[in-house]
Amino acid sequence: MKMKQNFDFIIIYKPIVDFYKKYQNWILGIVSGCTLIIVLTIIVVVRLKQTQHRAWEKISVAQGYFYQKNFNEGYKFLDEVINNYRNTKYAGYAMYLKATTLYDNKDFVATKELCKKIIQLKKPKVVQPFAMYLLGQSYQNLAEFNSAIEVYNKIIKTFPNHFIVPKVYESLANVYLLVGDTENAKNVFDKMNILYPASYWSNIAQKNLTR
Repeated sequence: MKMKQNFDFIIIYKPIVDFYKKYQNWILGIVSGCTLIIVLTIIVVVRLKQTQHRAWEKISVAQGYFYQKNFNEGYKFLDEVINNYRNTKYAGYAMYLKATTLYDNKDFVATKELCKKIIQLKKPKVVQPFAMYLLGQSYQNLAEFNSAIEVYNKIIKTFPNHFIVPKVYESLANVYLLVGDTENAKNVFDKMNILYPASYWSNIAQKNLTR
């Protein structure tokens, strides 16, 4: 029986042992490489989670300061995120929060410049249409009407199915009215009436069309 077991060992395992001995360095190299990749992956995942936590924490603190009307302190925390997490979505979120706060405080020039940076960053994607609209609103408040018209049309073209688009149409029509272009304003209101029938937006359009 013992001889049978030894024979089985030789038949089954000896080729494996021989293969290992022959390619020992190669096998150890692969195992070491795989182990290193796994360890590095774990380190990267942990650091990303730490980065995410720190970034959101600073953004939350900034929101708290804004709620207290302590804008300068809030801006400091957002600037830390913007500077320390460049070219990441966290910088984009921080810039957008700062831009909306600047806009609410009627600093349209600073809002405009910050929105341009968000659009250039292209991160996060979810913020892009809102940043573009805020840019258009800044142009509008600065009486840079042609630039506002250009931005509003770009939003409509780039994000045709986004829920912000009806509001963009309304803003676009209002800018046309501001520059005295009643024909284009009427065309936009007509489009709103057709695209959003029996809605809040069609009611706005109809009121303007019957003036």
